[in-house]
Amino acid sequence: MKLRGRSRWVALAGPLFFVLVLTVGPQALQAADLAWPKWAMTSLATTGGVLLLVARAFMQVRLGSLTEQTTEASKLEIQQDSALKRIIGNNNNFPLVKDVSDRALVGIHAAIPLPHIMHSDLSVEFPTYIPRDLDADLRASLQSKAASGGFFLLVGRAASGKTRCAYEAIRSTFGDWRLCIPPNAESLNLLVEKDVDFTRTVIWLDEMQRFLEPGKLSLETTQRLLLQQNKPVVIVGTIWPDKYSQLRGAGGEDHSEDVRRILELGQRFDVVEFSEAEQARARIVAELDPRISEALNNGPSMRLTENLAAAPELIHRWMQSESPLGGALVTAAVSARILGHPQPMSQDMLLRLTISLLSGEQRATASENWFEQSLQWATLPVRGASAPLSAYADEIGSISGYIASDLLVQYAQNLATHKKFTISKEFGKLLISLSTPDACTLIGLATEGWEDSELSVLAYRFAADSGSHFAATALAGHLESAGDDAEARRHLSNAAEAGYVPAMNLLAINLFRGEAKEEAIGWARHAAATGSASAAGILGVLLYTEGEMEEALIWTKKSLRAGNEVAIKQLPLVLGNITEIEAEILEIIHGGAREGNVAAMQVLGRVFIGEGKIDLGLHWLELATEKGDAVASRILVGHLNARGEYDRALELMQSSADSGDTLSMTMLGMTLKDRGDNDAAFDWLRRAAATNTEISVLVLGIVLWESDRREEARECFRRVKDSQDETVRTLLSEYLSEEGISLSDND
Repeated sequence: MKLRGRSRWVALAGPLFFVLVLTVGPQALQAADLAWPKWAMTSLATTGGVLLLVARAFMQVRLGSLTEQTTEASKLEIQQDSALKRIIGNNNNFPLVKDVSDRALVGIHAAIPLPHIMHSDLSVEFPTYIPRDLDADLRASLQSKAASGGFFLLVGRAASGKTRCAYEAIRSTFGDWRLCIPPNAESLNLLVEKDVDFTRTVIWLDEMQRFLEPGKLSLETTQRLLLQQNKPVVIVGTIWPDKYSQLRGAGGEDHSEDVRRILELGQRFDVVEFSEAEQARARIVAELDPRISEALNNGPSMRLTENLAAAPELIHRWMQSESPLGGALVTAAVSARILGHPQPMSQDMLLRLTISLLSGEQRATASENWFEQSLQWATLPVRGASAPLSAYADEIGSISGYIASDLLVQYAQNLATHKKFTISKEFGKLLISLSTPDACTLIGLATEGWEDSELSVLAYRFAADSGSHFAATALAGHLESAGDDAEARRHLSNAAEAGYVPAMNLLAINLFRGEAKEEAIGWARHAAATGSASAAGILGVLLYTEGEMEEALIWTKKSLRAGNEVAIKQLPLVLGNITEIEAEILEIIHGGAREGNVAAMQVLGRVFIGEGKIDLGLHWLELATEKGDAVASRILVGHLNARGEYDRALELMQSSADSGDTLSMTMLGMTLKDRGDNDAAFDWLRRAAATNTEISVLVLGIVLWESDRREEARECFRRVKDSQDETVRTLLSEYLSEEGISLSDND
């Protein structure tokens, strides 16, 4: 007799959970820690486990430089000199930290105004600072790096107080140091290239994601700043949690190895909602500063900083707009920013985008100067604080464009997650048609993970046709997944022949998969000869598959010595047995783990567990998990469950699922189902299956079948019946056979 009900589910859940912890097939890797775009998965799923190494290497280096060299050297020198003077002034020096008191300059949100009758001892610019719980640790960490230099990254939502927290920390710790606030990554790269003296300087990178776009801040520049002997430099950056997760690869979007390694160099501090202790301190401060008092009374006290920035009023102005045309203008700017268009946006572009959102009646009845009136409405600050749009100027006396409020962008993104804010494909196409090639590349990246890849492909094609090698390489991946191998190879060949290493890497993969192995290895050698660590790793894998073991190991070691994350993470597959790693390679991994390389921590943990040193292995997996490694988290969850530490395991699954790891979503759903929380269980299982990760779709199907929701279950089974993942095929076949399930359309 077959088991039914809870006993039946318990019998099934154990083996499925184990599969999820250890799954390494293409579809599982897609949703776990590799964070490949959908187009990459289709082309790679047929190549087997070995080429997964190659694909990962390509995907982590494909964010190459987008900046084209100018043809007029003298013009470039003039532009560089002008840029330098804007940053360091005519006296070629930076201001002292303690002398910088311009709120807008450092990126702190404007606050609601002081009442006019208040005494002058309160700052008009800055509300009284409320000490945060993390202040002591942050300032102690800053002080500990005064002699050697370091990198600190504060992660928090828009208007969470992260920038103010960082500002107060450097004023307290490094008041007599200099402060460099580069407007963009190009300026910082230029300063480093010109050998500007950064001794005892804080480099301020507010909204750091702007500095990590393709072709922007390089790993080499970052390391050069941090490794100057006897010339300490401290880098302080801020970033949103979702941007951090995306760039680290946990949020389902593509990322580069350089960006991951830059972020791993930083010591992370999370700035979250106000704790009870912080709220208590705020109530004391409120007796002295009426702005704090008002913020406490105007909304949830745990979001006091958002209330200080007038976020509720700002959102209300947009969503309940007394100016429908102005509201459409703000919607256009917010939508463009969500789609990845860089800020600021020109007035002409905003005009054309806004018109596309107006109804026929609105267009017919709009006054002659409707757009100027709408701009005036949209740029008017709410309560003297932030405005829906802010004007931006490169030079005094002329407006370059407008920037959408990050508070509204964050709000719209949250709405979009729940399908309450949508952007039409027609709007996206219009935006692409109005954008520069570089902007199109960023739009392609931002829309890469969308269910429909049409906008991403269109954006990449426009940029590729304008000469972007990066976009051509990304476009080739989409074309390949659509079955157009010839066109894909044409784009790859053009970019590879121009010397673009990521294109050489993917071309080698493409040729190798197409059995043109000699030509493939030739391109891999050409790429590796440039000194690229990832290319060396790819060449090592290709040689390994062809039986050239000795040379394969040489190239793999070269990649490892350079700290290549791909080589470290995929080392067990290359060498065959994770417990038989030779001493030299193990020392490289151990060194990487000690230096904070997350991939090295994960692999080292697996090595120790394989050797039977369970506690030591779990220690390294814990460290990797704390830094956001989803695979380490899943392995750790498996061991915690085996030890009976169910609450800790659930906490880890929840954290990884919240960060976007699909397999963790599935594992969490199964755990909640086992605990009887069916509604929450199905919510997580459906979210995981919506990513089209086949093992997650299969698990949802099994849970639906066990819950007697047979037609929904059959639909899930049909989605994965032709899977190229052997694990998924085997599990599905065995389950269908055991249950006597037919997927025939006639049943």
